[in-house]
Amino acid sequence: MHGDEMEYVFGHPLNMSLQYHTRERDLASHIMQSFTRFALTGKPHKPDEKWPLYSRSSPHYYTYTADGTSGPAGPRGPRASACAFWNDFLSKLSELEHAPCDGAVTGPYSSVAGTTLPIILLTALATTVAL
Repeated sequence: MHGDEMEYVFGHPLNMSLQYHTRERDLASHIMQSFTRFALTGKPHKPDEKWPLYSRSSPHYYTYTADGTSGPAGPRGPRASACAFWNDFLSKLSELEHAPCDGAVTGPYSSVAGTTLPIILLTALATTVAL
């Protein structure tokens, strides 16, 4: 969940009165060291670590994990498949010509009736993409 990493950034798992696993304490230390190195040098990684530069054309990123596999990842974002639906398909859907159906309800809430088909299409495609 967004913001959950902050307890690791500030060393919360290092409080021995709390019931964190050793691997979570190690993760907190790793993240704190990265933040400290970044504040001191402008680079969050150790000199011997490879940390590729992130760009739109090369979206490599770094993952921190409690299982000891922290390191560079990519070349696609961690949720690239899920985001592709919103980035690619949704823009194509908005380009479709909207034609009202016969017998559509009109009145103060007619805009709701006009969105039924796109919602059905989005639901059907989201289900297909998720499979």
